[in-house]
Amino acid sequence: MIAQLTNTAGQSEPGTTSEGAQAVAARLLTERVQGNDFSVHRVLCGQFSLAEPAKPLVSVAAEYSKEGRIAELEGSVTFVAILAADGSVSDLRLMKPLGLGLDETAKASAQRWSFELAKTADGAMPVSTLIGLDFLLPEEQSRWHLVRVAFGAPEGTLPPHFEKANYPAGDGVGPAGFDDARLLAILGRQAVVTLSFDVDETGRSVRFQFERPTQRMWGNEAISIVSRWQFSPGSKDGKPVIVPCKLDLVWGEKHFTEDLLIREQQEFETARLVP
Repeated sequence: MIAQLTNTAGQSEPGTTSEGAQAVAARLLTERVQGNDFSVHRVLCGQFSLAEPAKPLVSVAAEYSKEGRIAELEGSVTFVAILAADGSVSDLRLMKPLGLGLDETAKASAQRWSFELAKTADGAMPVSTLIGLDFLLPEEQSRWHLVRVAFGAPEGTLPPHFEKANYPAGDGVGPAGFDDARLLAILGRQAVVTLSFDVDETGRSVRFQFERPTQRMWGNEAISIVSRWQFSPGSKDGKPVIVPCKLDLVWGEKHFTEDLLIREQQEFETARLVP
């Protein structure tokens, strides 16, 4: 679990002086924390700040939610944290959610963090800081990773829940995708796929579509995986209903790291910009 520097697009920045970090800091300073010190930091991985940064003294690892682990969802949850003068976290504002109960476990963890604040002539002053908590599965044995999921349940509708999500071991692609997969592996690249589908009244995933510019081969590979997953259906007034879902899958290294999460987010943002 590492705190990350994150820009307004939800895209993590590997550097410590990025324009994305400056944009986040400037906007949040204007919207939320006028008159206070403001620090944006990256715990254990260097730091960038507009003022003397707060230094984390205690960081508590976030636990996976039951559904998050069933789905094997990986990624980062990002908050704006308001730090009291004693270095405790007095308020958290969710900036980048992950879902499936991970936002809640991340918040419970972040509330227990404490920081050493920079001293001024008037003593320690409350500050705001941007922090993120990573959810990674080092025991993952598949090259496929779920990195975002969102159910489009209308108001008053309970969303579906993951019951079972199996990922193929090994290379995880069929004969039609072997050459493309081998080339990406040689280049150290990742394939990214955004799928849209419905979870029907029986909990089956139906009516798949994949978004451009995903190559048809990778879209078909992703559909073959997700179509075998099992959900409990969404419901309204106690009756099962159809609920749309959109998710992002990545094919790449078996074991995600913080750096790979950064690359994944960058590749999704790049893919969405391609007409």
